[in-house]
Amino acid sequence: MTEISPAEAKWFGPAFQAIADDPSVLVSAWDKEGKVAMRDDAWIEENIGPFLGAGYSRAAYAMKDHPNLVFKVADNMVDEGRYTNGEEKKMFNKYPEFFPRVWMTSEHMDLDPHIRGGGKPREDNLYLDWIIVDRVKTFERGDLEEFLKK
Repeated sequence: MTEISPAEAKWFGPAFQAIADDPSVLVSAWDKEGKVAMRDDAWIEENIGPFLGAGYSRAAYAMKDHPNLVFKVADNMVDEGRYTNGEEKKMFNKYPEFFPRVWMTSEHMDLDPHIRGGGKPREDNLYLDWIIVDRVKTFERGDLEEFLKK
């Protein structure tokens, strides 16, 4: 995303215009070398919505103005979250019968060699800081086992 239309800003909310204008609003601090950003969870919760949960490499937030959508943001210390966001962008809308829709994403980024250990990412990979996707019902372990039995 290099620019956001007035209609998108109005629909998704002013937080996304702020991100489009200055992506560093998502950052609370940098590491000692000034290279790895730390996500500003407080800004996200105040401006986008409450924390829903996190996995190994990403966190998910409800969108207070759009309860049917989720804001997924990569953890800043691991490339896997950015890679997963990129894969979801590529695959989810390609196979809508299996996956929730991806509505909007950050712009594609080149990874800092410091973060990826000096290696070069594959050219066909997308690395995205964040994505907005349809919200889906998730299963707790016991619920999933019961569902699968049925």
